[in-house]
Amino acid sequence: MITTNTAGYNADLTIIPPGQAAGLLEPGPAALEQLLRSTETFADARPGLMVPRSELKDRSQALVAQYRDDVTKIYSQGQISSCVGFASAQMLETTLRRRYGKRHWVSLSGMSVYKRIGRSASSGAMVADGMDAVIEGVLPTDTPENRARYAHTHPLRDFNQRLPTDWLATGRLFRGQRFVVARGFDMISSALVNGYCGIVGRDGHCVPYVYLDVTQRDEFVATYANSWDVNWGDNGFGYDGERILRDITCWILLDVVTRPDLDIPDLGLPTANLGIN
Repeated sequence: MITTNTAGYNADLTIIPPGQAAGLLEPGPAALEQLLRSTETFADARPGLMVPRSELKDRSQALVAQYRDDVTKIYSQGQISSCVGFASAQMLETTLRRRYGKRHWVSLSGMSVYKRIGRSASSGAMVADGMDAVIEGVLPTDTPENRARYAHTHPLRDFNQRLPTDWLATGRLFRGQRFVVARGFDMISSALVNGYCGIVGRDGHCVPYVYLDVTQRDEFVATYANSWDVNWGDNGFGYDGERILRDITCWILLDVVTRPDLDIPDLGLPTANLGIN
């Protein structure tokens, strides 16, 4: 089991480090409540996957190292207010890696999300817009390896870079299908120990929850892969404890619809297809 770093436990997202940006735009209470009422909950969508509290520790300890390994890269949004884009891309690529195995992991561009939902480099965006963009599709990052594999890529941090013409042909290889709401500790913890990822937004920032962990004090924490580089928190990871989880909403990515490995050559690496029920 990987134990949490107490320095990163319950990291306060309201404290924005110098040189970093946030960028979450939060809807008004009435609009948010309407959105929540119209969205299916995780408990209704996957009732058989709700995990009793008495089983959470064993389930978490059995999988935490494997789930942390699924987060292949910690990203850095820098001074661009693109946290929703980066969190959405991290959630999607981690889910795809779990679904198809680490051999088929592809680095995705959070900026290709933010280009569609942000008005400027500093405007920020709403979580709901990030979810819509994930359902439409996300581009691979602009690396030599990805340029050799795909017709379309996009930089990680350059907001001024236009999306390529006909980008959707590639973006549809990397997309989600369905989001549900996890409200409160029971639903969020059950979703995480079953291998699902989700995004949360609060206090001007958005992060992706990637797994449930247990501290050395036997406290449950939702681990998130922040977009403030590896020098922040616990090598880029942060932890929200039960006090926060009781009062927060997490948007869970329930399904992905396309195989991202259709045009990925066999790299000859071991396949670790974890699957998601």
